[in-house]
Amino acid sequence: MASLSIPETKFRIDDVRTAYKATFDWLFNPDVVPYSDWLRHGTEKNQSFFWIQGKPGSGKSTLMKFAMRDPRTVGLLGDSSDSAPSWTLVAFFFHDRGSSIQKSLLGLLREVVDSTLRQLPQLMPHAFAVYQDLIKSQRKKSTRLVFRSTPERDGKDHGAT
Repeated sequence: MASLSIPETKFRIDDVRTAYKATFDWLFNPDVVPYSDWLRHGTEKNQSFFWIQGKPGSGKSTLMKFAMRDPRTVGLLGDSSDSAPSWTLVAFFFHDRGSSIQKSLLGLLREVVDSTLRQLPQLMPHAFAVYQDLIKSQRKKSTRLVFRSTPERDGKDHGAT
């Protein structure tokens, strides 16, 4: 689990400025944008994604930070009387000027898995089983390394396994 958690992937969301009060309240107005309806009924309508796009610096990250942290988001997702909600909130903010992990698919996947397992620890045995299978399959593969001399040296291959 520790290998999934990379504090660096959380730096970007901390760097994003908090929106001014009421700046993004329009997000929850169904007459302006269907975000509220998507939160309530998106999976029923097979609408898995709510796409946010815009020019660099236009406020996409600020909007998403606001949406994630606003209590209306959780309220619209539905209060769960069960011990665990029927949804999991995970986030990854790509950072174009950040480190390689902050702008990569690997960073995104590690953050999503880490956040999911932290919120749903009952999934840990399943994740661990998948991890062990991956480790076993990697050990079975053998690698053959071939070192080639430069032509001006001896022109022979020197193989190692």
